[in-house]
Amino acid sequence: MAYQWFPGHMQKAITQIKGILSSIDVVVELVDARIPLSSRNPELNEILKNKKSVIVLNKADLADPVKTKAFIKYFKEMGIPAVAMDSKTKNKQEIKQLLNSVRAQGAEKVERLKKKGMLNPKISILIAGVPNVGKSTLINSLYGKKSLKVGNKPGVTVKQQWLMIDNGIDLLDTPGIFATKFDNNEQGMLCAAIGSISDEIIDRYELGVELAVRIHEIYPGTLEKKYAIEESEDGAAMIKSIADKRRLILKGGELDLEKASILVTDDFRAGRLGLLTLDVIE
Repeated sequence: MAYQWFPGHMQKAITQIKGILSSIDVVVELVDARIPLSSRNPELNEILKNKKSVIVLNKADLADPVKTKAFIKYFKEMGIPAVAMDSKTKNKQEIKQLLNSVRAQGAEKVERLKKKGMLNPKISILIAGVPNVGKSTLINSLYGKKSLKVGNKPGVTVKQQWLMIDNGIDLLDTPGIFATKFDNNEQGMLCAAIGSISDEIIDRYELGVELAVRIHEIYPGTLEKKYAIEESEDGAAMIKSIADKRRLILKGGELDLEKASILVTDDFRAGRLGLLTLDVIE
C-alpha cells in the first residue's frame, strides 16, 4: 500500500516558515522515539539546514530504552544534541535538559547581542515535527499552561503561533508537516503505524499486515507472546491467526481481518506489545 498525506495547511506552513527563517535561532525537532529516523522530515530539514537544532525523541516511554540511547548517540555523532522525553509526564528534569540544550545552541547569539549592549536577549526557537509526535503536549509543558488544543488526531495544530516561555526563550509552534512524498513505502508505513497519517485515508488491514511483519523481523516472538499465534514472515497469515484466536468474526461467519489488523496497530500505539523501536541504525 502506498502511504501519502499532505493537506493544504502543510504547504502553507512551509511557505510561512521560509518567510520567518531569519528570526529563528534554534530548531527543536520532535521525532517519535519508536521511529526516530522515519519520523524526520527531510524536506523541512533541508529548509532549516543552516539553523542550529536539538532533536527530541518524544514518547520514549513507548520505545526500546536501549535503542533510544543508541539513537541519541547516533544524532550526537552527527553534531545534533538529542534528548529523550515523555512529554505527557511533564518530567521537570527532561524539560530542564531540553532547555539547557536549547540555551547551549543559542549561546553564541546571546553573547553577541550582549556585547552590542542588548539587555536580556532572547533565543527564538521553532518547534517542528510530523503530525502526532506530541508537539502541543510538549509546548504545554514548556509554557506551563493548557494553552493549546491537545489530541491524538494528526493535524490538531493547523496554524503557527508565537509563545513566550520563561528563561529568555520565545517559541514558535507549527503544524505537523510531512514531506510531499516519503523516501520509501516503509517510511510511510511506520508513520502510519504511530498515527501520524490519518487513519481515515489508509487501508487499516494492509497497515496491520505490514506492521506485523516489521515487528516479527525486529522483535521475533512478540506477537506470539501477545496473541498466542505462530509467527512467520507472512503478515496476512499472522493477522488471520490473530482474528481466529481472538474470535473476531463477521456476521456471515468469516474472520474479521480488518479488526485484527486494527487490534495489532492499536496495541502497538498504546505500548501493549512492549517497548518497541522499529527503526534501525544502518
